[in-house]
Amino acid sequence: AILPSSISAPVNTPLSVQFAVQGGTGPFTWALTGKLDAGLTFNTQTGVLSGGVAFAQVATTKLKKATK
Repeated sequence: AILPSSISAPVNTPLSVQFAVQGGTGPFTWALTGKLDAGLTFNTQTGVLSGGVAFAQVATTKLKKATK
């Protein structure tokens, strides 16, 4: 399982979320399917989502783990 399974943050607030894998054998790299909202970046090596959004929105992006 990937934790956290969902996130939310207030508008115009800096965001930094470290995703982790529960179970399995690492190390892991990460991949996204779909598009991140403007202002957000995702590091596929560390599993950190960071940035912020300037307006309220609901978005769905899928995160995948892959064993190195």
